[in-house]
Amino acid sequence: MHSSARALIALAAAVRIQPPSRPPAHRLARAARDVLRADGVSLSVLSQDGPRLVVDATDRTARELEAAEEILGVGPAHLAAEGADVIVDPAVAPAPWANLATELLGRPRLPWVAAVPLLAGGQAFGALLAHAGGPGPLAQLGWPHDIAVALSRQLLTLPPHTWLDIDGGGTATSRAVGMLMARHRTDASTSLALLRARALAAGQHLDATARQVLGSRGPADPF
Repeated sequence: MHSSARALIALAAAVRIQPPSRPPAHRLARAARDVLRADGVSLSVLSQDGPRLVVDATDRTARELEAAEEILGVGPAHLAAEGADVIVDPAVAPAPWANLATELLGRPRLPWVAAVPLLAGGQAFGALLAHAGGPGPLAQLGWPHDIAVALSRQLLTLPPHTWLDIDGGGTATSRAVGMLMARHRTDASTSLALLRARALAAGQHLDATARQVLGSRGPADPF
């Protein structure tokens, strides 16, 4: 049996044992984690207005790895969203993403990380990021890639509103970018860079900074 067919069957079987009351992205992320034998995974998608949207993360480590990418705008999930298959050995993890991720995690060393693209018609529209304590589950990127393809197919059969968190942090970030564009008459890229700089200086997640901006009023605000 071809590996892509095995991935579809394995993922479908793992999804079936997830609680049916949970949202589709929640079930798919945990199914992917279990099939990959990873410690955790996250799913992110590209948006029309710049910021990525993390649609699910199975655990705190996955959330903090994604948070470092959101603040810096670089990292393995960003590379995967451009179509690359990426594996990160913690001994040679790239700075500055690795430095910020370890700071957010509160530990001196990253886990092993693999990131592979979510694909629609051969084009990347997001990323599956997985982490594990050792390289074993992630060492061969072919299997994570096949799982990401299977996961993409399942996602794309669903109406977007059933798996995209329209009230989540990505939307807050988009609104904050729009507010900064209007306030400072800048383009989206410049406004997003301003937001990321403030999040990095404060040592907090990008969505938390976005909500602060949305709640700010008047000239006293540093933006």
